[in-house]
Amino acid sequence: MKTYIYLAIGVFLFSSELRAQGMPVYDNTNFLTLGKQLLESGKQTSQLIRTVQFLKQQQERLEQVNGVIRDLKLIREIIEEHKSLQLEIRRDFGLLGSSKYLAKDELRELSKTLERTMAASMDDLDMIRQLLRNDHFKMTDKDRIDLLGQRRQRMEEARAICMTQMRRYTAMIDFRTLVAGAVENRRGQ
Repeated sequence: MKTYIYLAIGVFLFSSELRAQGMPVYDNTNFLTLGKQLLESGKQTSQLIRTVQFLKQQQERLEQVNGVIRDLKLIREIIEEHKSLQLEIRRDFGLLGSSKYLAKDELRELSKTLERTMAASMDDLDMIRQLLRNDHFKMTDKDRIDLLGQRRQRMEEARAICMTQMRRYTAMIDFRTLVAGAVENRRGQ
């Protein structure tokens, strides 16, 4: 009998739970809240997209400015090389010009060569000055680097020409000094 009572109580308890389950009840406020959250999420997403586009633009500008800074450093190096070339030419030409072993024609020829070389390097500096004034930011990095590389190469070639001329005339003076010393020695004997 006890088993029947337990069985009846168990059936009664399980059947009451099954009857309590019915159609689900939906709360309209949950749907409204979900809709508002979706709209807010869409707004945030569009704002994030605008932020990403803005950051990409800023990155491009930063890269462009970095390129310009790199170019300006290269220009500064070219100008420093030009200054040092001028100083070397002045010093060496002063030494060569004070030598009694060079004829005036040779000095004029050397002077013309050096003037042409320096004029070409001054033209390069003027071109760089124009480059800085006009549309420097509109040029591509490749164009600027190519142009500045060409100017730097021309500056190095000008330096090589000047140094070659100076060495040539210095060697001439050394040779003539040696010959003059040998002639003096012969006269003294």
